[in-house]
Amino acid sequence: MTDHENIFHYRMAQSEETLAEAIRMLEAGFSPRSIVNRSYYAMFYAVLALFIQFNTPHKTSKHSGVIGIFNKEFIHTGKLDARFSKMFYDYSMNVWNQITGILPKYLRKMLAMQYQQHKSLSPQSKF
Repeated sequence: MTDHENIFHYRMAQSEETLAEAIRMLEAGFSPRSIVNRSYYAMFYAVLALFIQFNTPHKTSKHSGVIGIFNKEFIHTGKLDARFSKMFYDYSMNVWNQITGILPKYLRKMLAMQYQQHKSLSPQSKF
């Protein structure tokens, strides 16, 4: 396996592990803020994997920079539906503003949607 492939698989493993943590936390009744945090990071790692898979330059250490590159390279070009950008942005705002009043039923729905969308971004997916 090449270094490129190793980094891609590492980022995807991070994403999958973090999403699994969010689901376990939801089932165990953790705080909505903690669950949203893990969910956001699952998306963040998946986006970094997406950048690696498609050789997208991403020399930034800021989350807002990653979101901007994601929008420019994948949303504005039509490679991905705009709902992915909205979800990524919404989760980002929830994490950084430390929103704590999310209703569990809505959070469960968001996690289910995220899980399905995460699976649709596998390396075999075609744009």
